[in-house]
Amino acid sequence: MTAVLFDLGGTLLHYIEPHTTFLEANVAGLAAMHGFLRRAGYRMPDGPDFARAVGQFARDTNRQLEAQGRGACVDDTFRQALSLLDINVTTEHWPGALWSYYGVIQRFVLPVAGDARGVLHELSEAGLRLGLISNTWWSPTLHDADLGRAGMLEYLPVRVYSSQAGFMKPRAEIFQQALAAMGVAAGAAVYVGDRLLVDVSGAQAAGMRGVLIEVDHRREESDDVQAAARLGVIDELPALIARWQREPS
Repeated sequence: MTAVLFDLGGTLLHYIEPHTTFLEANVAGLAAMHGFLRRAGYRMPDGPDFARAVGQFARDTNRQLEAQGRGACVDDTFRQALSLLDINVTTEHWPGALWSYYGVIQRFVLPVAGDARGVLHELSEAGLRLGLISNTWWSPTLHDADLGRAGMLEYLPVRVYSSQAGFMKPRAEIFQQALAAMGVAAGAAVYVGDRLLVDVSGAQAAGMRGVLIEVDHRREESDDVQAAARLGVIDELPALIARWQREPS
């Protein structure tokens, strides 16, 4: 065993669950974007109407992609939605509009239980290659910034986000992209996540061991998917990996 890959939301950092809902976070972010564009001189609909229209367009688009196991970044979807509202944001103003939205989303990021950074450090010191695979419609730049503030980015040189990769977990392609980038065979890698039917099942289908971090706000059971291990907190992971490494090959 030479590599460990991680999910992001719910495993290394909390984004939405358990402290808020995606809808609440998205509406707050779109309200900030609305304010930025209005101050920049754009003719805007009422704030709630704007958030409802843009949010609904983005959710509908994302559902269609998810049904196909495909990933895409909401940056492009927002631009399409704004265009349909006859709000044609210039190249000069678009970065500010986008980051007014992302700046609010970043406020919803919280640490998970345990010492995730300490776990990454310990595994790295043990000589394991580390990486990340995340389902997200947000920009890789946003998530990299969050990982940087949490002191985790340096331990995760390979990061595959569905918003950029074109595929979503549990499709095997997104796991294969990460393994190829790391130069690691699936049988030598472990994937750690907080969702049984997305993280564990996807990793196992790709030939990896799948480890489930159990969270208080969600309990998943399946007769068809059994995790190689279930952990109550991420701090238990280094001992598990060390035990597996001692097993006869």
